[in-house]
Amino acid sequence: MKTQPFTLRTRSLVAGLLVLPVAQAALAQAPAGGRGAAAANFPRIDTLAPIPAALSSLLTIGQQNAIDAVNAAVADLNTAATNARTALTAASLASPDNPADLTAKAAALATAEQALAVARADRLVQLQAGPDRVAEASKAAAIARLTTATAGGRGGAGGGLGGPILADDDKGFVSIFDGKTLTGWDGDPRFWRAENGTVVGESTPDKVVDVNTFLIWRAGTVKDFELKAEFRINGTNSGIQYRSKNMTEVGPWVVGGYQADMDFANMYPGQLGEERGRRNIMVRRGEMMRIDDTGVFKLLGTIGTPAEIGNSFVPNGWNSYHIIAKGNILIHILNGRVAMVAIDEQDSVRAREGIVALQMHVGQPFKVEYRNIRLRTLQP
Repeated sequence: MKTQPFTLRTRSLVAGLLVLPVAQAALAQAPAGGRGAAAANFPRIDTLAPIPAALSSLLTIGQQNAIDAVNAAVADLNTAATNARTALTAASLASPDNPADLTAKAAALATAEQALAVARADRLVQLQAGPDRVAEASKAAAIARLTTATAGGRGGAGGGLGGPILADDDKGFVSIFDGKTLTGWDGDPRFWRAENGTVVGESTPDKVVDVNTFLIWRAGTVKDFELKAEFRINGTNSGIQYRSKNMTEVGPWVVGGYQADMDFANMYPGQLGEERGRRNIMVRRGEMMRIDDTGVFKLLGTIGTPAEIGNSFVPNGWNSYHIIAKGNILIHILNGRVAMVAIDEQDSVRAREGIVALQMHVGQPFKVEYRNIRLRTLQP
């Protein structure tokens, strides 16, 4: 086959690259905005702990939907560009050569690609003027979602090699606190109340906690699950119990079992405890630990230092907990940072199912608040 001029044969490649620069330019035209809240349906009182740097580039759910809408709006133009690219490829492989047809097909592809890029850019400019505008840190993820959906290479909008990574959302989660009452919960009324969208636990000099007491969720038990909650504490110690048991032989609101720990001094947030169990501190922040079938603790590795993980904690401010329990694997995520991983193989004593509860700890008077408590059941 006779070789055509280099510039003619590469026109299709040049045309095919039109989309990415135009998309990048369009995203850069409008000022970058703040990151939207993925769980906007839940009540907010004030700001949460800052988003970790590792998560700052992820798109919010609203941004993902807006970019998907851009792709949907230009679907016909994208089909036309794909067809033009196919036609140019066929013309390039034709034998004998037809230079005139090759030139025409390359020109048609360039026109189709330019129309697609301009239409997409117009939509992106509109996106950047709205509430789901894409912040600077998230632009690479936005471009990946725009281009991998139709680029025809490995990976697509749905994932695969090099596919975009999306922010987690609350799909499948159910709120277990209505924000107004303690319906479905049971605890000592001297210490627990619902107020301004939060569960409040508070002790005072006149109302002293002499034995750790708990607000117990009575509407069900948890086995394999994810739980998300936000908390604020101004002193002493608290925690979220899960797969736990109500120890009525000790007291009506006494609980024992796994605990996502927290304290005001920032020594414990993120770690795994076991109230009235094998060890008060089971796995510290930054550890990935195996508890073998004989009860021996074996350090598998580290995921950071306690100080690194604790840096995200906000004393007197709102912090987030994400607890995952699947089989004998337990994961705590504090303010978006994986804080602890435990593999509990001690079948003779480990908990497989139990209650959720919130702790009021003995000690000096203090106040702890919880809000946006959401639960998602995982399939076995």
